Amino acid sequence: MRIANMKMLHVLALGLLLAATLSPAAMAVDSGVMRPSDRTTAEKFLRGIYANYRADGKGVNNTDVYETSLLALMAADQQAANGEIGYLDGDPLCDCQDFDIRDVKLAIKPADHDRLDATVSFRNFDEHRSLHLLLLRSAHGWRVFDVLSSDGSLRTALQNHLKTLKH
Repeated sequence: MRIANMKMLHVLALGLLLAATLSPAAMAVDSGVMRPSDRTTAEKFLRGIYANYRADGKGVNNTDVYETSLLALMAADQQAANGEIGYLDGDPLCDCQDFDIRDVKLAIKPADHDRLDATVSFRNFDEHRSLHLLLLRSAHGWRVFDVLSSDGSLRTALQNHLKTLKH
């Protein structure tokens, strides 16, 4: 019986040691440390998006790219515009209306445990552009939560535009 108790204490001690070892790793994820798989899947997502912005491309299907609350803001803004052009008069992912995107460069860093900040630089025709995309991990993979350009935050601009249309 005594040996069984010693074995049980040994197993318990090993379990506590393992839990103590894993705790910093778990806290690192919550504090914004990016896992290698996050960078890989986010980069694949972004490269897939921008591959559609070649001269012969069609752009993207918004539901495959944008996070649902941003899609809802876009739809509400368009609906509130009453048949007129809403806030969006171009494609926020290229900050353009026409495109032939080349030389895409990505820099991805953690924003928090479910979001990444991606800087996307590219050449559209002869003009260099740089955008910041805030990506959110969703049940369907990475989605664009916000687009930050020289004009500011797309999410904030849509919210503000909606307020002016409703007054």
